[in-house]
Amino acid sequence: MNSGETDTQKVVNYLIDHVNLLASNGASDVIVLNMPPLEKTPTYSGETDSDKQALNARMIDFNAKLDTAMVARESALNISIQVINIFEMFETIYWNSSFYGFSNVTHAACHHDGFTCDSNDYIEPTVDEFIFFDNIHPTGTTHLLLGMYVNEQLGTPDTDGDGIEDSSDNCAFTPIGDAVNHFGCRLVDLDSDNDGVNDLIDQCPGTTLNATVDENGCSDYQKDTDGDGVNDAEDICANTSPMGIGVDSYGCADYQKDTDDDAITDDVDSCPNTDTNWSVNIVGCAENQIDSDWDGVMNHLDSCPNTESGVDVNQTGCSLSQIDSDSDGVNDLIDQCPDTPTGTTVDESGCALSQLDSDFDGVNDLIDICDLTPNDEIANLEGCSPSQRDSDNDGRNDALDDCPFSFGSIRGCPSMSIGIEVIHWPNSHDDSAIIRVNFSCEKNCIFRTIILSENLENQSERVFDLTIEPHEGEFEAVLRIEHLSSWAEKRVTFYWPAAPVDVEDSGTQIDENTSSDQLDEGDENTIETESWKSSQTVNYLLAILIIIGITMTIGSILRNTRTRGGGLNQQRMWHDPSTISTREVERELNKIPNHTPIDNDSELTDESK
Repeated sequence: MNSGETDTQKVVNYLIDHVNLLASNGASDVIVLNMPPLEKTPTYSGETDSDKQALNARMIDFNAKLDTAMVARESALNISIQVINIFEMFETIYWNSSFYGFSNVTHAACHHDGFTCDSNDYIEPTVDEFIFFDNIHPTGTTHLLLGMYVNEQLGTPDTDGDGIEDSSDNCAFTPIGDAVNHFGCRLVDLDSDNDGVNDLIDQCPGTTLNATVDENGCSDYQKDTDGDGVNDAEDICANTSPMGIGVDSYGCADYQKDTDDDAITDDVDSCPNTDTNWSVNIVGCAENQIDSDWDGVMNHLDSCPNTESGVDVNQTGCSLSQIDSDSDGVNDLIDQCPDTPTGTTVDESGCALSQLDSDFDGVNDLIDICDLTPNDEIANLEGCSPSQRDSDNDGRNDALDDCPFSFGSIRGCPSMSIGIEVIHWPNSHDDSAIIRVNFSCEKNCIFRTIILSENLENQSERVFDLTIEPHEGEFEAVLRIEHLSSWAEKRVTFYWPAAPVDVEDSGTQIDENTSSDQLDEGDENTIETESWKSSQTVNYLLAILIIIGITMTIGSILRNTRTRGGGLNQQRMWHDPSTISTREVERELNKIPNHTPIDNDSELTDESK
């Protein structure tokens, strides 16, 4: 009806429906309030008198129909329905407002244009002296009087309106509005807990006897000044704010605590359990609580604080790219030689020459004087293979040098020769032969000689005379010189005359008993003897003739050879057909262009020939 509904019966029917619903849900006692005089509310203060009178008439009509309907419903539903005459109560308060403590019965305490009041609207400080709080609703004081009136209508009167039924009210005439205890007596006149503060203003009525209280009658254990849920007696952080912030059992919020005593409050302390005496940063963390580069090693142990994310590190927090274990200027990530000696120069891979073997010959580059050793050759301690060495400095590498440790011009071996001069030919069977031997070896090498089957090591004497003891008949003297695989040899043949045979003259005598046969036999031995002597003489003569013939033939050949420009080697070989040596090798080398072998052979003297 306050919304403009003019059909009072329609509104009554709404209430009937509500009562029926309550009864169907088991209600047995129902209280129904009739309608107050709405024309007296601030909402209608600006209406004309005729409009106000018309609204008043509708209120009276509505209340009459409501009474009739509720009587009928009470009988029909067999329940108790009591209609409270709010219209009459409100009229009484309105026309006797000063008696009930009201100073304003026409305006709302809240200044608002609509029906209800918002939190931002201005409210009169004397709101309890207003009947209406906003344009339609009563104030708290009006509601209190309404409650008292309902209690009276229900048969539980409260004459002084202090909320205590008269039957239980020890102070029956308490002024309206005064606070009372459960006995109906004014609190201002009481001090129930004997704390020196009357109950009217005592906000802590159950204070322990003899406890110290403040002006509100509260001791510390009864107060929670900062509203954090911890009483002031136990709250060591009394001014916690804002309201509702979480606190511990001592009433302290994180911003009021410093659990680890590092001078950083817990609300901003990212490391609340810092050890004593450690310096911390602005978020309360010490170096042993921080891992700045997220490598799993705390800063106080991390020798490499700026490690890249995601790389493996050692126990000091360093990755391979941050370590130079051998201090060679190349980090371990790319250092292929991590144990380089201190102070050694290295390449970009961190390797010193002593750690490299560029040609894989088993000798490090520091001492390897031969780079690029062939893979199929074995190097010496200096890293040189035979094809890279010339141990004897003869211009031929050791791989091709038959005498790698001796200077030589024939396949790397020294050229050698033997010169023989016959100093004395044997003249008789007991005469010794004497020859002068001249050995030569290229670059004065040390050699071994084999003279007459006698082996002499490490010879260095070049010229000496050799006596050959007498032999029977023909004797071939063999002289050989050797140096490793190089050698030369000569042979000289000597002839010793046979020893003379002495024929003893026995002085054969002929006596009378000697026969002619015996005489003939003795003459034959002598002949044989003489014949043997003659034969020896003939042999000597024949030998002399042969030698003369050979000499003449040789002379003729020599002249022809010189005339035709015959080769020196051919001449010597003809003169000395017994000579054999490494000259044969040299002859092969003659076939190679621009190669001239060294010739140190000496010819036999005319006498030796």
